[in-house]
Amino acid sequence: MGGPRVGTVHFVAPAITTALFASRVKRLVGPGEPIRELTLYALRRDYELGDHVGPYGKSLLHLVSRACEPDGPADLLGLQDSVERDVRLVRFFGLAGHPGVADALFAPTPPDAPPRHRTEATSHAGFDDDRATSDTIVCRIANAVRAGGTARGT
Repeated sequence: MGGPRVGTVHFVAPAITTALFASRVKRLVGPGEPIRELTLYALRRDYELGDHVGPYGKSLLHLVSRACEPDGPADLLGLQDSVERDVRLVRFFGLAGHPGVADALFAPTPPDAPPRHRTEATSHAGFDDDRATSDTIVCRIANAVRAGGTARGT
């Protein structure tokens, strides 16, 4: 495609629809592609259902999924249920027990998870302040730089 190569991309509780992700981003990820490594950070299903936005009583992504899409409820990449409903995304993120092209980390991860696979957020707002998530992102960027990326291109 002639554009720059990117070492890492991190989607943190993304509100992008799974259809838009599949049509515009997914094909750009992997060895030899413009995006070498992609990591999805999302809340585990039970934490997602326990997250509340004001009087709405559900999470921000549930609100976006159900109230902000013109064609009714939409599957969003930041919702574990949406990802697991799509067999192509399950394979892409390696959620079926086989290595995937990208990683999906559903927060909070187990406390003994390796540094590249940790996130302790328990709400959407918690991702911003979560040290484990920040450390994971920095670790992945640093590894990409060592593997041949540049600080600017990671």
